[in-house]
Amino acid sequence: MKVIAISGDGMGAGKTFLANKLAPEETRLSLASYLRSDLARQYPNYDWYNKTQVYKDNTLVHETGKTVREMLMTYGASKRTIDSDYWVNYLLDGVFYIINNAKDRANLIITIDDIRFVNEIEKLRSSFGTAVTHMHVISSKAKSEPFDNAALRDLADYIIQGTAHA
Repeated sequence: MKVIAISGDGMGAGKTFLANKLAPEETRLSLASYLRSDLARQYPNYDWYNKTQVYKDNTLVHETGKTVREMLMTYGASKRTIDSDYWVNYLLDGVFYIINNAKDRANLIITIDDIRFVNEIEKLRSSFGTAVTHMHVISSKAKSEPFDNAALRDLADYIIQGTAHA
């Protein structure tokens, strides 16, 4: 079994593109999918799974007066202030589900396409040890985001030079 955790230099670096090349859809996970699921339950009139930048930047959540992007950022951060492992703990449930239902655990490859904080990679490594490979995607086209990008780059097992495919 392998767990490939992918971080990057920001939005558009190619994290999801790389994850899609490395593992089948049924074993690809995103921390943000748990965040999107929470928001979809609270605000069902919005397409929280629409990943286009135009939608996220231009769709106003009328109940809050914030854009979809602002809601994703502020809601995610609010849960991390309560527990910095809040989202990665949800992710671990998904990883364990895939592992427990795998027909061929020895050849199983799970990808996580959105590692954004150092504690997330640390939690994965403490849970799965040497089965975790951390890749960091760099691209001159990436738009910087307020995450642990530089520290994650320093912790990566591999640095991948990518081109934006967002």
